[in-house]
Amino acid sequence: MNLILQELIDKMAEQLIEIKDWVEIALDFVGTTSSRYLGAEESNVPGFFDCSGFIQYSFLASGFPLPRVPGTDRTIRHSAEFFDLFGIHIHDEAARRGDLVFSSRNGVFPTHIGLYLGNGEVVHSPGFDNTEICVMPLESIFGKPVRYDPDKGDQIYFRNPIGFKRPAIRIDNASRYCHVPDMKSLRN
Repeated sequence: MNLILQELIDKMAEQLIEIKDWVEIALDFVGTTSSRYLGAEESNVPGFFDCSGFIQYSFLASGFPLPRVPGTDRTIRHSAEFFDLFGIHIHDEAARRGDLVFSSRNGVFPTHIGLYLGNGEVVHSPGFDNTEICVMPLESIFGKPVRYDPDKGDQIYFRNPIGFKRPAIRIDNASRYCHVPDMKSLRN
């Protein structure tokens, strides 16, 4: 085997051993208070999560390296930043535990994010005050697209699918990514 390739594989294996299961970390917060989005530096702490703050916290607490927003020193935080700058797009039929799930108010721009659990379930922070982080059926997020109804503000987050992304680590500024296997499968 190519020595450089073997060194790269060894380096990746060392990193994977240090990464905890971000899904398990996320599930520990089911039932805790959710919040609406209040800004890039707000709503990303336990007991006060909006949707993207919840995802950011789960990955960072696991030790998973999140990329920075280009031209800043800030780690990705918003649903759109996760969509544009993190992971690999995958087909919905290939979705598996730990993948990111995106939906949208307008069907185009990502405005909501959750973690796919497998078996048709997603854990997410609804992103509204006085709600709780919860597990819900995937079909609730990827149902029939609807138009925004201001009298039913929460319905729109559960519609207008954008898709899935698989978490991946960019290797040394290369143009290639390495997907990260399901942490549960690594332990078996």
